[in-house]
Amino acid sequence: MALLKPAFLNRLNILANPHRRLPPSFVTLRCLSFSTPEEEAAAERRCRKRRLRVEPPLSSSQRFQVQQVAPARPVQNPNAPKVPEPVTALCGNRLNLHNKILKLIRENDLEEAALYTRHSVYSNCRPTIYTVNAVLNAQLRQSKYADLLSLHRFITLAGIAPNVITQS
Repeated sequence: MALLKPAFLNRLNILANPHRRLPPSFVTLRCLSFSTPEEEAAAERRCRKRRLRVEPPLSSSQRFQVQQVAPARPVQNPNAPKVPEPVTALCGNRLNLHNKILKLIRENDLEEAALYTRHSVYSNCRPTIYTVNAVLNAQLRQSKYADLLSLHRFITLAGIAPNVITQS
């Protein structure tokens, strides 16, 4: 706003005195540089993307320095409820695991899907709550209530935070 006001006043001054022409300033050139609103919107999107761009990953030496400087985390309340993971947690190996379990569900191999979910809890690729919900939903559709309750109890004890779909 502060940049546009001087440009506007400059433009009014030029229009009021047609015989005296001032050289255009940087601000007036910037405001008049786009011929269509679409071009201006595209330029605005590019600026926004530039501002939101993720910083490059740290090298190993920088990462070591950051770990030394980072303050200790505050102790969290163990009685506080766990927040479920967002959908964006389904990426990379976890997405591959999710798709593999969905394939087992489509093939109607629920025992294998539940077993694979249980084993993956203690591996380096933990399942997300969305993967567990898919297995629980398939067991519910097949009326396998004992298996459903057993898996639900297992994931609760394993510390996977349930979401609204799990609770319903």
